[in-house]
Amino acid sequence: MSSLPAARPRPAATVNAEIRALMLRSGGRLAAGDRARYVALLAEWAAGEGKNRAKVEVAVKKAARHPETGSG
Repeated sequence: MSSLPAARPRPAATVNAEIRALMLRSGGRLAAGDRARYVALLAEWAAGEGKNRAKVEVAVKKAARHPETGSG
């Protein structure tokens, strides 16, 4: 049985551009589905930036607490 190679993470700049596009499309007010996508992108971005796990978790929790914009 062979194992598949791990997927390479996307560059942080690519994920950041997707976050910016999401915020522009939403007019800065994220609906529930967009908010979930934002939180996932935020975690992906932070991981790509090399942030440690604790910082990623804090950023995701902060975004989840502020559903109107996804930011602090």
